[in-house]
This record gives sequence, C-alpha cells and structure tokens, in this order.
Amino acid sequence: MQVSEIMTENPVMIDKNSSIADAAKKMRDEDCGVLPVGDLQNLEGMITDRDITIWAVAEELNLQQSTVADIMSTEIITCHAADDLGKAADIMSLNGVRRLVVKDDNQEVVGIVSISDLMKNIGDENVTDDVMHHVLKYA
Repeated sequence: MQVSEIMTENPVMIDKNSSIADAAKKMRDEDCGVLPVGDLQNLEGMITDRDITIWAVAEELNLQQSTVADIMSTEIITCHAADDLGKAADIMSLNGVRRLVVKDDNQEVVGIVSISDLMKNIGDENVTDDVMHHVLKYA
C-alpha cells in the first residue's frame, strides 16, 4: 500500500508571519495537530500543537504578537506519495517524528501522513507492533 492511499490530502497550511494564536485557531477549526508552513511549492517549516503548548505557552509568549516563524520547526521530514507504508514508517523511526509531509513528483505538498494512519493501515499485526514500538522509541 502506498502513502497516497492513506494520507490526509490537501493539508491546511499557514504562513510563517501568521500569529501563533491564528495557528492554534486554524488547528482547532480544522481538527488537526500540525500545519505545514509556507505554500504547496515552498515548504518552510512545520508547527504542531505541541510547539504551541510547550514552546509558546510555557515560555509565556504573546500569542497574538508572536509569529509561527518564532516557534516552527525548520527541519522538515518528508516522504513521497508513492512510498510504501514501510518506508514511511522507517523515515519516521529514523527521524524521531510522528508525522511526515507528503510530496508528489513535482516536490509539491500533497498531504500529511501520521503514525496513527500507518497503524490503522499497515495490515500485518506483527509489522504494526514493530513499527509502533520502533517509532515510539524515537518520537
């Protein structure tokens, strides 16, 4: 099975100059925990719900004035839409992440795949257990 078959397509994105409050509201409205930063052709970073709670709130940043760029991750781990699920799991494991941005042949953002997407779709219970333990070890 390929990543393209299980990913969340057309992810909602945010501009790096948006406020952290706007990012949180967008996550709430879209019921998601991650927003790629930039646009489909120019991925600049990622911001997660954890970034907002651990970095912005705990550091007492002004959520209206501080921007996504202030707390986003700039090291973006990606996979390809045509990758099989095992490869995506390996990428997550090796990089200690729970979500990957998915790109197409043109290097444009086409989706997001998460560890829970993999767990629900790998199909082989032994492989699922191995992936879960390996990914959680590093994430």
